[in-house]
Amino acid sequence: MAEFLLHHTHRSEDCGRIFDSLRDADPSVRGRDFLCTCPSGNHGGFFQVEAADAGAALNMLSDVMRGTTTVYPVEKMAVP
Repeated sequence: MAEFLLHHTHRSEDCGRIFDSLRDADPSVRGRDFLCTCPSGNHGGFFQVEAADAGAALNMLSDVMRGTTTVYPVEKMAVP
């Protein structure tokens, strides 16, 4: 399994619809932290997940979120 950062964005008028769509997300995503940036006016947020590949990571989200989500492979590093 690899680590991925999912960066989702949406319009301000879509906040409620996006939040509601999280009920349709993969069970492995539900209950995780979603670092929401909406309060800053930059509507969206971040998930950190483990998945077999980028496609599998994206498929953890609801259909509504996939079109405006970018998947980044990440590696945890210790700060010296």
